[in-house]
Amino acid sequence: MKRILLFVMTLVMVVGAVAQPPRGPQGPRGFRPHPGPRPAMKMKMVKLTDDEVAARFARTLRLDETKAEAFAPVLTKFISERATVNQMFPMAKPSFQHPRKNEKPSEEQIAEMKVRRAQAYAHREAEFELYKDFRPRFLEVLNGRQYHRMMRVLNDPMMYVKFVRIENETEKVPEVTAPESEGLANAIENVNSDKAESSSEWHSINGVTLKGQPTQSGIYIKDGKKVLVR
Repeated sequence: MKRILLFVMTLVMVVGAVAQPPRGPQGPRGFRPHPGPRPAMKMKMVKLTDDEVAARFARTLRLDETKAEAFAPVLTKFISERATVNQMFPMAKPSFQHPRKNEKPSEEQIAEMKVRRAQAYAHREAEFELYKDFRPRFLEVLNGRQYHRMMRVLNDPMMYVKFVRIENETEKVPEVTAPESEGLANAIENVNSDKAESSSEWHSINGVTLKGQPTQSGIYIKDGKKVLVR
């Protein structure tokens, strides 16, 4: 009985293989022709609006429509308050390079470092109070994992901008011409020569006088006419 079943299964497989239409020549598996170089695209960076920023954060945090609507005004208010804090407590850049390990800073540098340290402390305290105030508002909409994810991407500058393709804009390449004072020849307009004197004079295509007939192949000027030397 087993032999009969095995024979029938083998016969069915053979008949199925024969009944399939023939396939043409195929390339190697996974082979795809190269599409060629992509055309160059000009892009510009555009700042997102408040609604677009909120929508991008909602997609990053994978919020549904109900949570996204409740999350958008809280995030917009938080970003506005944080910008106000940054304006109230600006961080001044140092006017000098930090001294090396073996060098002792001057009194002016020490005073400036103390001022910058006080500014950094005030900025940190104001920002801490802001985060402390908005934390329960965010947790009304987000869970703990989403809140920590938002805090990680909050300082990412790419969350607030987008790149837009520039269309129908062509850059004009300025034409560079050498002034006459430099003595550079960029073209030959007229070649004035006398037959008596130019019978033995050859000139290159740049107007340089040669000594005798050239031996290298190229285009030269003789008697005011272009001559091809092979």
